[in-house]
Amino acid sequence: MDGGVGVVPPCFETDSSHIHPDFTGYYISDGSVWQDGQRKSCEQSEHAKVGDTIEVVLDLSLMTLTISKNGVRMAKLYSIRPPVSPAFSLYYPSTQLSLVK
Repeated sequence: MDGGVGVVPPCFETDSSHIHPDFTGYYISDGSVWQDGQRKSCEQSEHAKVGDTIEVVLDLSLMTLTISKNGVRMAKLYSIRPPVSPAFSLYYPSTQLSLVK
């Protein structure tokens, strides 16, 4: 895996070499979307390339996680169970991540 971005339960072990099995989000390397350790079908699916922008929006009032790439929605995941924490894993040194409230 070249990296991923999403959410995990607060019990995530930060020294783990793998994403938590309850990871919900987007794997950068193959464009797959996962929820609670299960691969989900999505509206658009392809790996991220240089210059792409991945947006992950967590809406706790609706209990959803929406994943978009370059402004195009890839997936909307339902039944997100709080509490959750932001999670990301980046492999390449030049990869950038911005957290926006």
